[in-house]
Amino acid sequence: MKISPTTKLILHVGLFSQIKNQGFIVDMAKNMALKDCNIKFLLIGKGPEKEQVKKDILANKLEDMFILVSPQSDIEDYYSAADLFLFPSLYESFGIAVLEAECSGLPCLVSDRVPKEIDQTGLVTFFSLNNMKDCIKNIGSIKNNKNRLLQSRTLNNSEYDINRIANDLREFYMDCKV
Repeated sequence: MKISPTTKLILHVGLFSQIKNQGFIVDMAKNMALKDCNIKFLLIGKGPEKEQVKKDILANKLEDMFILVSPQSDIEDYYSAADLFLFPSLYESFGIAVLEAECSGLPCLVSDRVPKEIDQTGLVTFFSLNNMKDCIKNIGSIKNNKNRLLQSRTLNNSEYDINRIANDLREFYMDCKV
């Protein structure tokens, strides 16, 4: 995948479905194409709506702005390569992909229909799906985040740290009396 260093790479990871709302990303790209933005959208996933998203991209002549990839085992490399994580879900119970992006120190632009608790690092900006203009404005203000590794360590002190969870689970079982 060759992308110019001056191109902003916007990542989305998720099941291609109506709930994940990848159609919003295509509509947004359509608006941004008119402004001659130097942006590529990298969408990773599979699902029932993937073919429709491909058709929408082609119908709007946006194929130069999109890269669609099947699920990857080296997903952390994609998070590391991206400049922004975009998550326009219609609703979510949590949004684990956002947490993964935060682990990479990646700034996240997330639908306001995702629970606010997902912001564990201060890297999440919420937006209304009814205000695409505001979302595009946020994308335009992406800055190179040189402190990504430092910011990703913030999660080590959160309730989602694997070592903390493992310790809590061990203590729970040790306290159980059989």
